[in-house]
Amino acid sequence: MKKIYFIAWLFASMMCVGLSSCGDDPDITETPGSETDPGTDEGSGTETDPGEDTTDKLYADVHFILSCSEDLLDYATPQVTYVNEEGESVTVQIADSEWKENDEIDFDITFDDASFDAKIMKCTKPIRFEEFPIDDEMTVTYLPKANMPAYDKTRLNKFYHNLTATMDFVDEKNNHSFSTSPKYPDVSYNLRSTLDEIIEFYIEDMGIPYINQNEYRTNGIILGADNDAIKEIISDYQDIQGISVQSDGTYALKYDTDDLPVFKEEPKVDITYTLNCSADLLEHAIPEVTYIGDDGKAVTYQLDMSDFEVNERVNKWAQHLHGDELLTEGEEDARILKWTKQIHYDNLQAVDDEMTVRYIPKDDTEKLRISHIYHNLSTTFCLVNTDGDTRCVTSANKIKSDTVEGENQLVWKFIDSKGNPVFIETTSFADQEYIDSDGNPRKAGDMIVQSYEDYQGYHIESDGTFIQK
Repeated sequence: MKKIYFIAWLFASMMCVGLSSCGDDPDITETPGSETDPGTDEGSGTETDPGEDTTDKLYADVHFILSCSEDLLDYATPQVTYVNEEGESVTVQIADSEWKENDEIDFDITFDDASFDAKIMKCTKPIRFEEFPIDDEMTVTYLPKANMPAYDKTRLNKFYHNLTATMDFVDEKNNHSFSTSPKYPDVSYNLRSTLDEIIEFYIEDMGIPYINQNEYRTNGIILGADNDAIKEIISDYQDIQGISVQSDGTYALKYDTDDLPVFKEEPKVDITYTLNCSADLLEHAIPEVTYIGDDGKAVTYQLDMSDFEVNERVNKWAQHLHGDELLTEGEEDARILKWTKQIHYDNLQAVDDEMTVRYIPKDDTEKLRISHIYHNLSTTFCLVNTDGDTRCVTSANKIKSDTVEGENQLVWKFIDSKGNPVFIETTSFADQEYIDSDGNPRKAGDMIVQSYEDYQGYHIESDGTFIQK
């Protein structure tokens, strides 16, 4: 029996040796650098599982957000330069397909008769950084597109561009994470004119576009500018923004409004004189204008009918008589012609400018219909101050409707060459004659034409204050 027990004990012992251990064995140790420990270059270390990442993650995702109005993107392609994750400088152009709407920005324009909103788009570039401190920035320039929209004098372009940066910070070791949100400047323009008035004042009367931008050139409204003018406008546009981040999450944007370049301009003013005359008057009278030239001296010359063009905005006569027949307002078409003269002053300090129009009778004034005599000299001036702000002022007598009223008096008082008063009663035509104090026959039509005179003048300061003379 003892022999059997010994054999059983021996078999069990052999099984334990084959399995290396049958419990805790304090005598078993690991040799540095053995296969159970990859160790280090010095041959020391602890056992690790190569499939397990035991690193506590610390990183920041920086998001550069470029916002542009849809109108600006019709004319320009933004080109951005930044430093990527590998520390390399990268320059790329943003494709049209990379934009989506940014509904967090309000851009409002209010005229006296209408209001408009600009549609703002945005493109976001995320960059992950895992090494601190972070110091990165992005710059944006704008390249004119080859396929700009065709010129349209009534197209109101709302230009806006803004670059900002946000961040998602993650520190898993300290269980600390947060995100920042973008802050966008809203834009509002309130204009004390109707849209049609601005088109008429600037584009039609003065022949210049209406451009109203803030001093940083980050937003503006442009009306009536051709593509060459728009190329010049967007050549000033540039954005820059940067962000610095410390390993504890402390961060700061590198640029704010105070860091933006301010565009200063030499004050300038454009003055436009517009003379409107009925075709009937121009057939029997010659306007003679006198104004101050660029050299500060008076210039006088006579206008021919060919110097005028049709004023398409004004085409009806007000109520008037044809002999005994009364024509109601708008019943008879009027042919009103206009002549414009623009005078430009650069580096404005203060300016005095004026124009006078007198009328010289032609040989056939007896054929002049009284109720079709019309003449009007009006002015508009456009001043740009040092901040680039634009101010437009027009004289009170500017024609504001499509209907004008001709001469309506039939009894005239003149003073002859000896200072004596002369009274003449006319019919529908200025076909009467009278004898003056010297005994010479005179035409009533000649005296009527010579009695007309138009005058406009301004004193304008560089800050926009003015006196109409």
